Amino acid sequence: MESVRTLDREEKRGLRIGYVADLVHDLLPASIGTFQATFPAIPVPLFDLTCGEQLSRLADGRLDLGFVGSPQVMERSGLKAHPVAAYKTFVALPKQSHLARRSTVKLKELEPMFFVGISETARPGYRRWLTESCAKAGYRPKVLQEVEFDRPVLHAVATGLGVALLPELAKRLPHANVVFRPVSPPVITPFWVAWNGDKAFPEVEEFVKVVTGRGKNVL
Repeated sequence: MESVRTLDREEKRGLRIGYVADLVHDLLPASIGTFQATFPAIPVPLFDLTCGEQLSRLADGRLDLGFVGSPQVMERSGLKAHPVAAYKTFVALPKQSHLARRSTVKLKELEPMFFVGISETARPGYRRWLTESCAKAGYRPKVLQEVEFDRPVLHAVATGLGVALLPELAKRLPHANVVFRPVSPPVITPFWVAWNGDKAFPEVEEFVKVVTGRGKNVL
């Protein structure tokens, strides 16, 4: 009887999921469709939030699941996490850059350039990921500016403020005067789903199974 009452409360509340609109074009809708085929009575309200906002809401119980980036950040916050995808990383370059004529850009060739990054508030762990990625080529990136979202990153690149390392998915965003090129050596952009183990209910684990099964090149 207690299980039935618990399930009834959870159905009324729904499975609250946070996501970054620019980074889950296909994975999230497909996963929701599969999940609701099994749990049609459970609503799935969605919240378009930065990774930082998702982590905060997961910690205090205002979200049940979140699509976020860095696993190191989640470990420090006490959240559980599971890799769901790993995307190729591309460098976003101003169209007028001499490197834009290349089919592939070596990471080392970006050393003298300024980078446009994403703030720690919006995407915790991005700065560390960028630093570790450039360390493969033996240097520390010079970050000229940090912004909150991928779209302003592309605008900054287009105006010639710098270059940016972004997941392959970013190519789907409007990017006038910006070109994307794969980097060498290859760099992976990880994508993780996170949840609060202390506040989770069984359907959370079920959704994790669904989204993991649909992930691309899971780590």
